[in-house]
Amino acid sequence: MNIDRRGARRRHKRNATKLSPNFKKLSNQIRLETLNSKIIRGLMIVVVLISACSVGFSLMVKKNVTAEALAEKQFQELAKSYYENFFYDNFVNGHKDEITAKGAEFVFKPYLKTGFPMVKLRRLLSYSDENNLDKRIYFEHKKLTCNKDLSSVTFKPHAPFGKTDYTTDPILSCQKVEE
Repeated sequence: MNIDRRGARRRHKRNATKLSPNFKKLSNQIRLETLNSKIIRGLMIVVVLISACSVGFSLMVKKNVTAEALAEKQFQELAKSYYENFFYDNFVNGHKDEITAKGAEFVFKPYLKTGFPMVKLRRLLSYSDENNLDKRIYFEHKKLTCNKDLSSVTFKPHAPFGKTDYTTDPILSCQKVEE
């Protein structure tokens, strides 16, 4: 046994074979290749799992998004746009003198319980051609047909009678088209 400078005992291996530099390079290269292949394999598994999850999620979402649901959503958006961007402004401008003289509550009071006269889907689609031409496809297509005269919405205002102070009672009359 030898003692090195620090006082630690060192054992010499007399029968130990020295590895050639080429063999060391080769073993390091093999280690790196196996490490790289493990990383690549792991990444491939992650990609496959993410793909499977996204396909499953899209199938579940597609089942929940039906023609009826899309029609109802578009009907609500049309009604909101009609009331807030067209009807309310016209109504307030038509009763401007009464609102300033007696207040908004006096003008809106007759409509609190019953609401304004119902507005048909036909009117919602035609009040603004530039905004609503593209919305017609949600109510007439190969899977669903909505009756534009029976489908309607009633707007009921409530205090403080602003543009967004209202509730809707929508009635959407649609039928699935059988193939």
